[in-house]
Parts: sequence; C-alpha cells; structure tokens
Amino acid sequence: MIRWALYVFPILVNYVLGGAFFIVPLRCSQAAAPGWVVGATLSAWSFVYAVSSYLIGRKTTADNAVRLIVFAGLLISAASAGFLLFPDVYMQFLWIALYGVGAATYCTAFQIFAKSVEPDQNTGVVRATALYTAAWSVGMATGPFVFGLLPVAGSFVINLVIGLCIAAGIHLLSKYGKRAETRAETPQQNSPLPSGNKPDKVLVGWIVGGTGTVAIFVLRSLVPYRENLLSFTQAEAGIVIAAVSYVQALTALALIRGKTFMYRALPAVAAGLCGIAALVIFGTGNTFIQFLTAAILFGIYSGYFYFMFVYHSLISPENSNRYVAVNEVIVGATGTAGPFAAGLLTSPATSGAAFPVAAALSAAGILFAVISFGKDGK
Repeated sequence: MIRWALYVFPILVNYVLGGAFFIVPLRCSQAAAPGWVVGATLSAWSFVYAVSSYLIGRKTTADNAVRLIVFAGLLISAASAGFLLFPDVYMQFLWIALYGVGAATYCTAFQIFAKSVEPDQNTGVVRATALYTAAWSVGMATGPFVFGLLPVAGSFVINLVIGLCIAAGIHLLSKYGKRAETRAETPQQNSPLPSGNKPDKVLVGWIVGGTGTVAIFVLRSLVPYRENLLSFTQAEAGIVIAAVSYVQALTALALIRGKTFMYRALPAVAAGLCGIAALVIFGTGNTFIQFLTAAILFGIYSGYFYFMFVYHSLISPENSNRYVAVNEVIVGATGTAGPFAAGLLTSPATSGAAFPVAAALSAAGILFAVISFGKDGK
C-alpha cells in the first residue's frame, strides 16, 4: 500500500513547480521583459537546482531521505509565501531559486526512498520509474492548467498548502511504513538482483535525458513568450504547456510493462522523431491547434527520455545513489544553460529561433543512443 501512496507526492511537488514554471515566464513576458530575462527565470531555478542536487546527493541515503523530503516541503511553503507577499516581477527570481533548493532536495531524496520500498530490483525499478515519471508528469501538467485558470495569488496559496501537506504526509507515511515493515518483513524483500543482469547504459540515459531536458526547458520558458506574442489567452497558454506533461504521463504508464525497449534503438528513433517534429512546429506554428499538436508529440518524446533518464540511473544496485544525484545535476545544468542561451536568441522578431537548435540537440542525443545500442538494439 505504501508503494502506491508514495506517488501522490511527486504529483504535488511538480504541481507546484509546473505552475511556477508557467506563470513566472508568462508574467515577465506580459511585463514586456526582454527575451533573455524570460529565459533567465528558469535558468535561475536550474542553476540553484544543479548546485543543490550535487551537494544534497552526496549526503542522501535511504535512512535520511524522509527528513530531507520534509525539509523540502517546508521550504516550498516558505517560497510560496514569498511569491504572495513580494509579487514584484524581479523578486520572483529569488522565490523560484528557493523552489530550486526545495525541488533538488525532494527529487534526490524521493527517488532513493521510492526505490528502497520496492520489492525487487528488476520489476521494481521499471515500476518505480514508470509510476514516478507518470506521477510527476501529472503534477507538472496540472500546475500550469490551474495557474492558467485561477488568480495568481490564489494559486500560490494552494502551493503554500501543498508544501505543508508534503512535509506532513511523507512523515506520517514513513511512520506507517516502518510499522508495517516491522510486522511483515521478509528476508528477501530488499535483496537486489546482481547488477550483471542488466548492462550499465547510464551514459545513454544521461545523454538522451540531458539533450531532452534542454529541449523541454526551452519549451517551458519560450513557448509562453511566443504565445504572448501570438495573443493566446492565458488559459490557452496553460492548456498547451499542460498537454505536454499529461501526454508525458500517459507515455510513461504505457511503458510500465516494458522489458527490453530501454535497450533498443527503434523506440529511441520513434520517440526522437516525435520530439523533433514538435519543436519544429513550436518554432514555426502560430495557432492554438498547431501548438496543441506539437505539445502532444513532444509529450511522447519527453515520456520516453525521462523514463530512460530515471531507469538507467536506478537499475544499478551499487551506483544508483550516485547516478540519481548526477541526474539531478544534469537537469539543473542543462536547465541553466538552455533557457538562458535560448533567450539570447529570442526577440519579438526571432521568437522561434531557439527551437531548431533544441531539435538538433535532441537528434544528437537520439543518435548517440542508437549507436550505443548497436545492431542488437534494432
């Protein structure tokens, strides 16, 4: 029971982040800030996230993961209060940076905690990867959807309450889990399969996930900018960003019974083509229907690359703690450089210029995966 209840928390924390990722760039765009400032909003979050992930990852264990998640929830609540009390556009950089610390603490600790309660290393990692990816994707989708419909102040009140719920909920759930484990512990429950059963393809996960993450940060920071220039309503803008993550969640769930696709080239090619097509449409399209179509295609791609990113870091019993920390550093580093560089390319006259660059990076990541898997991966 605890294994299923756990996945409520990725929904909650990524609801908070998804709403912030949507509303902060949009508000900067509506305030007529230049493109590099709009891009820098997510770069600020990502830089703090990368540094925090590195530092926290060195100290995270299954024993202290719960305490770290509780701290993350409280920090998210504090930052949400900052958004409410100090709403100036440029003050939002401080609050979104604090979200970065909270998210880094939560994400690193949660993946270790989730893996520790799975019954075995093989099917458990696939299930944990699929459910974790689907859960946080639903949250990431719902955040911008709600922020697109509700007043901003009311949305941040919800974020504040969610942070408190995360802290209290994970604490209570861990206490329940320890009591249940004491009553019904089996000798083989936490015995992982030897790492030799699966090849170590973590580099593929890092390359595919890293290049894909650049693309999704470009999308999250600059699609609202383009939508503002194209006079989309706030609700339409939120729906497009939400659709990416809802499709991403469905894709992750569809992969839950997969056994070999994470070592094969053809699924990588199919997902990559969806992502490249989506980025081209985002860069050249000008209607809501075109953007919604691109969002669906990109969600298929991002569901695949996020699954690869998490799976290949968790499947190694000896190195998973270190690999997960590297994952989060990659997310932060790519999220720092990608949106900022894309913002420098962006102006009202060149609002789609960054998307072909992101498409080229995504293609390079998929090509690396195909080469790495080789002939046996076809």
